Amino acid sequence: MADFGDWEPADSLDHEPPDPEQVTYRMHRLRVEIDALAGARDLPRWEELSPDAQAMAQAIGAAIVAYVADADPDRPEDLARALHDARRFVATTPLAPWDDLAPDDRQVGIDLMAVILGWLAREGALG
Repeated sequence: MADFGDWEPADSLDHEPPDPEQVTYRMHRLRVEIDALAGARDLPRWEELSPDAQAMAQAIGAAIVAYVADADPDRPEDLARALHDARRFVATTPLAPWDDLAPDDRQVGIDLMAVILGWLAREGALG
């Protein structure tokens, strides 16, 4: 899969809202990579998702972008907690509340959100 998003020095001077499509692709790609590292290799790549699944993922990406734009989280932990809580509502299997997760599991979420927030800042999408 191609890497969506780019970075040019001029990007960091712009303050455009994050592109939900790019955020969705990036989040899905990171999720596939993390699952593979954890030994779960059954998460389909983007192009393997059905059109309905892609539409749902795009809607989730748009919600993430709206949250980031409105809440402007400074700490990756705040974003990780919010997204985990949101995932609990759409999960097909029960997910533990954030505070009940093992510290290492919470740290993975925090680190992923640090990557996403850093990428959005480099793209000029965060003010």
